[in-house]
Amino acid sequence: MEGRLKCSECVRQGKPCVNLSWMSLDKTREEYRKKIDDDEQLLAEVMARLLRNKKILQQADDRAKRKADCLMAEMEASGDFQETDDCPAAAATVGLSPAMWESLNFINNLVTIPESPHNVS
Repeated sequence: MEGRLKCSECVRQGKPCVNLSWMSLDKTREEYRKKIDDDEQLLAEVMARLLRNKKILQQADDRAKRKADCLMAEMEASGDFQETDDCPAAAATVGLSPAMWESLNFINNLVTIPESPHNVS
């Protein structure tokens, strides 16, 4: 019996006894508290990095859109832009399944970018 005493209730129910020393229980609890704290810290660092990267990407997308709008306006003003309705690429559809859209929305909703005064459209 490994030198460990079993209480009568655990013997009666045929269960392993929880008659452990307080020191052993405290050690286990502290060990796992530390692991949880370390994991939470790592998660916070990763989330902060993810939010920062999403914000930088959003800013770059906004700048690219503004640049494209500016270029379009310049081309229209100079007469270089000609809109054609017979472009085969315009008729091509590349669609995502509803399940794929749902997955993308789920991921996007997990990490939201806080609105800043400079990031308002």
